[in-house]
Amino acid sequence: MATNHQHVTEGLRILTTVLAPYVATELRGQFSGQWWARGVLEVLYESQRRDLPVSGEDKELIAKLDVARCLLLMDLRWNDLFRHRLSRDHRTWIKELISTRNRWAHAGPVDWTDDDAWRALDTMIRLVGQIDLDATGRLRALARTVRLGPAARSTRVNEAQSPQSAGDRHLTPIDEQAPEPNWSWGVRGEFQVIVATLMRTLLEDHPALLGERQVADLMDAEYCKNVLGLSLSNLALLRYRDQGRMIQRRARYWRRVYAGEFYVCSQWWKDHHQDNARALSRFVSKLVKRSPEHPGARTLSRYVEALDRYAADRKSQTARQR
Repeated sequence: MATNHQHVTEGLRILTTVLAPYVATELRGQFSGQWWARGVLEVLYESQRRDLPVSGEDKELIAKLDVARCLLLMDLRWNDLFRHRLSRDHRTWIKELISTRNRWAHAGPVDWTDDDAWRALDTMIRLVGQIDLDATGRLRALARTVRLGPAARSTRVNEAQSPQSAGDRHLTPIDEQAPEPNWSWGVRGEFQVIVATLMRTLLEDHPALLGERQVADLMDAEYCKNVLGLSLSNLALLRYRDQGRMIQRRARYWRRVYAGEFYVCSQWWKDHHQDNARALSRFVSKLVKRSPEHPGARTLSRYVEALDRYAADRKSQTARQR
């Protein structure tokens, strides 16, 4: 069984494969053909330039950018370059990962604790979430293994438990495919459109806004019941792809796979949509407040407005019916 130190090592390897070409591309855009001489060698101390060539082919130079140099360059070039590309939170994560890498490089025989390893991987997830979706997924898999153990990727639920319950008639109809993004919410009165679009934005467009802890919450049926109002037993908003879409012989999740690894719940009680919208609005508001300068925060603010508007519309409809 892999140790936590090995999980962090693999995370740093993935981080390097993302940051080295990213840093090189950004420096090339700033300094053109002089990106190596002016963008790299000019700002590194002599000890940090050790073993680096003076010039060479781009492919060879990029291969010389290890994770320590990538993070250092992003920090040193923050004011004149990377602050225009990333949010202020990213610089905090960069500095934290510089410390993480230094600790990793000087690690002794004592393994990392689960909490420390998870924190390191979660910070990597946040840093690359806006840069590389595939790498974000691989880092999340490592973080899940640290937090939940090897069974995190292989747990499957018995799909042959019981026939459809009578309560299913109170659920909104399920479509096999999730609705496509549509900002004209409320026109069709479909709460699922909001849910599907929101999760697509969080999981695929701006995954750095949704930390590993929030992902774990959204995969916890008890949390989703108590906080989001998902009323059907054993349902969580998110579910790993390898766990399947079926619960009690019924498809409870859309067929569409989000971010290459998640299903999103499609089953919501009709009478609870108003409360569900308010709960989701509070959840998203917290994400916005946590990272207000992230490029995706403005988009999430639109979701908050849409969810609040939807809840108000539902309240008005209920009042008229009475």
